[in-house]
Amino acid sequence: MSAQQRAEATQADWREFVIEALIRVLGFSTIGFVLIIFLFLLREGVPIFYKAPPSNLFGTHWYPTFDLFGTLPLLLGSALVTVTAILIALPWA
Repeated sequence: MSAQQRAEATQADWREFVIEALIRVLGFSTIGFVLIIFLFLLREGVPIFYKAPPSNLFGTHWYPTFDLFGTLPLLLGSALVTVTAILIALPWA
């Protein structure tokens, strides 16, 4: 193996190491960001379980300004948005 070939192999190994390290750092930072988002949502959402009674949480009215936190409208609204998005996107898939 000539000196030229060894230099090219060393340079390729160095580039591969840098790219792998960059991908690893970006992967770990993505995991960290998702964990931070999860902890923020948990911190902001857990107090409602202490403030609102369970019967209120499983009710049919969603008016947070009046302390009515029924999950049925929330779930039905999410399902409606999902079905609508599928109906719009499916013909182009």
